Amino acid sequence: KVIEGMEIVDARTAPCKLDRIKWARYEITVPTDKVDAALACANVFEAPVVVMKKSKSGEKETDISPLVRDFHVKPFDGGVRISVLCAAGNDAFLNPSYVAAVVCDRAGINERDGIAFVRKCLLLDDGVTEI
Repeated sequence: KVIEGMEIVDARTAPCKLDRIKWARYEITVPTDKVDAALACANVFEAPVVVMKKSKSGEKETDISPLVRDFHVKPFDGGVRISVLCAAGNDAFLNPSYVAAVVCDRAGINERDGIAFVRKCLLLDDGVTEI
């Protein structure tokens, strides 16, 4: 079942066991006029970033910075694009909406409508090998 507004652009059979997947690359588009403030967040995940993260056992404060790799913010006409690797394994998972929320909170972006998430690929534990 496809969620309204969601478009499936590609589907493949996994070439290995799914438990080898550890990372997912996302492109997050944030429409905003606060581009400079968002660009100033370029190093935000180099230090601890503690958020209230939902899990199967409830909500708890979690430092999500170890769950983020290869984080980049770039301007485009009308906002910023975030490219990021998020943990996507069975043992550690980060919904990319937390990344968008951190950037929006730190940049003072209150309007969250129109934020778009695209999962570009899945990667093995080396963070390089795509499947």
